Amino acid sequence: LREFGRTLPWFLRPGFRLVGGKFMRDSEYHDGYFLDMASNYLTETKLPVIALGGVSSIESVNDAIARGFSFVAMGRALLAEPDLIDRWKRGDGARAR
Repeated sequence: LREFGRTLPWFLRPGFRLVGGKFMRDSEYHDGYFLDMASNYLTETKLPVIALGGVSSIESVNDAIARGFSFVAMGRALLAEPDLIDRWKRGDGARAR
């Protein structure tokens, strides 16, 4: 909440400090946080399904492909580390920062 609040214009910050927690809840982050929920769609459609949601490790990518996802979308991890895929190809399997 604090980090998001700092992105707001100065005049919105006091109001956000007061009510921001009412509509923006903190949640514990874990790698590939939508994979379990999204896996339900794999059996319900014949269309390609794209895994997304906090994918920041090669293990999550491999897990998604093994579950039957056609593609894996990565946003924040690649924005933070544009060379992440190349690093994984070189054998450095460390999770994205």
